[in-house]
Amino acid sequence: MPEKVFDGLPIGTELVVYGTRVERGRVWYFVFEDEEDPYPVPRPAPFFEIIDPKPSAEWKVGRRIAENRKGAKPEGLSA
Repeated sequence: MPEKVFDGLPIGTELVVYGTRVERGRVWYFVFEDEEDPYPVPRPAPFFEIIDPKPSAEWKVGRRIAENRKGAKPEGLSA
């Protein structure tokens, strides 16, 4: 069984990235750590070594502007 680090993330195992997120300047990858997982879970990108940099043909790239807690968009940005 592979050694594990960070909440069950296996070391030395290839994982498929199903999505990414950038939040507060940090990149997260969404991966299935176990075949039993119902959905991919976010894990910090620095824990990974990219072995195939090509994005999936199924991916759609976009940007979402986060709203603050009062529902307003950050100043200077429009919808």
